[in-house]
Amino acid sequence: MKKIVVISVIVILLSAAAFFVYKKVSDVKKIEIQGFSVKIKIENIGDVLKVVKEILTNGVTAECVAEIYNFSNSSFSIDSLKIDLFNDEIQMSRQSETVSNISIKPGKNTIRIPVVISSIGLRSLNINLLNALEIVRNYYQTGKIGKTLTAKGFVEYHGITININETVNI
Repeated sequence: MKKIVVISVIVILLSAAAFFVYKKVSDVKKIEIQGFSVKIKIENIGDVLKVVKEILTNGVTAECVAEIYNFSNSSFSIDSLKIDLFNDEIQMSRQSETVSNISIKPGKNTIRIPVVISSIGLRSLNINLLNALEIVRNYYQTGKIGKTLTAKGFVEYHGITININETVNI
C-alpha cells in the first residue's frame, strides 16, 4: 500500500514538472521579434558635436529598438535580452547596460536597448570624405545613414534562449 502511494506521489510530481516545462516552452513559442531598428540621435548641432566627440573617444551611443510580439493572452517577464551589432562579421558594438526583467504584455511590445558602437566598428563602415556628404544627405532625408548591419543576440526566458539574427539599416 505504501509503495502505491509513493509511486502515485512521484507520478503526480513528475506530471506537474512536465506541465510546468511544457507551459514555459509554449509561452516562448508565442513570442516573435518582428521589427528591429538602430538609431543614432542627431537632431541639432549639439548632437552632431556629441557624436563627433564620441567617435574620437569611446564610440557612438545608439539605441536599438526591438518590437517583440506576444501572441498569448498572458503577460510574462523575460530574464534578459542581449544585442550586438556586426558589419561583415566585425563586432561593432557592445550593449551599454544589461536589459533584464522585461515585462512582455499581450500584443506589441517596444523595447529600447542602448548600445555603444566602438570607434573600430565605425572604421569598418569605410566612411570617408567622398561618401560623408551622401551619408549626411541620407540621414536628413530618411533618418538613417544608409549602412546595413547585422544584429545578433538572444532573448532568455526561464532558461530557454531565442536567438536573434536580424539585418538592420542604420
